[in-house]
Amino acid sequence: MTPSDPSRRIAARAAIALLVGLALGTGCEHSGPSGTASPSVAASATRTAVPRRIVSLGPSSTELVFALGAGERLVGATSACDWPPAARSVPRVGGYGNPQIELVLARRPDIVLVPAEGALREPAETLRRLGLRVQPVTVTSIPQLFEATRQLAATLGREQAGARLVATLRARLERVAASVRGLPRPRVLVVVGHEPLVVAGRHNFLDEALRLAGARNALETADTRWPTIDGETLLALDPDAIVDVAMDGADEREARLRWWRERFGSLRAVAQHAVLLPSPDLLVRPGPRLVDGIAWLAQALHEPRRGR
Repeated sequence: MTPSDPSRRIAARAAIALLVGLALGTGCEHSGPSGTASPSVAASATRTAVPRRIVSLGPSSTELVFALGAGERLVGATSACDWPPAARSVPRVGGYGNPQIELVLARRPDIVLVPAEGALREPAETLRRLGLRVQPVTVTSIPQLFEATRQLAATLGREQAGARLVATLRARLERVAASVRGLPRPRVLVVVGHEPLVVAGRHNFLDEALRLAGARNALETADTRWPTIDGETLLALDPDAIVDVAMDGADEREARLRWWRERFGSLRAVAQHAVLLPSPDLLVRPGPRLVDGIAWLAQALHEPRRGR
């Protein structure tokens, strides 16, 4: 993602905002529809054994639908659903965490795919009450990514495509693991928010991504998935490397690195130029491209160490 690409930047901000919201115990505020939808509208939605009209309320589920070869069935998606490029032409039904119920109903979906984030529970229940078929897409870990892929593939009648996709993702992860086997495992901190400092704790897909990339989570003893820490704690952790996927600060690479130098210049990761700035899309969206993000991490963390 480049700073000059505002649509990608907005989508990444939306995804990270939900992570930070979960960390702070808030989530994104739901903005309700401007009017009251008639239940008869929902009742007229097409119902088939295999859904032909799909609305996706999350970037990860949108990417999964395309990866399963069913992208042409998408008739609605959020403004954050920007990958693959074909997803950008799908009619919009609101923002990520803030879908507009009337717009969803107007697309006459056979099924609505809803991420499991707390911010979307209320809209999901509203859609169910209106008679729509709603399928949660829950991905908080890499095993859940595989399971969600299989479940969605079964729902869409794309079981073979789902099996192939899972096999491909597993094989790629195995290759990444083999490439870092036997190498030192640096202590790495993943930062998802700057103000305040929100980081990846244990039992989430970013924690797993670090392990698969041949690293250790600097907060491997954390009690929560997305803890908030202060500067003193960060200085005490003094990780070997920092992976910064936060989007609540500057967009340009040099400005972000300057943020770290000015505030935490004494950190080993900052002094040794080990602050990594990957495209947030690859790591904060727990979809098929998460494997790309893990491969990127493995190379970025270990390439300088090879041959030593």
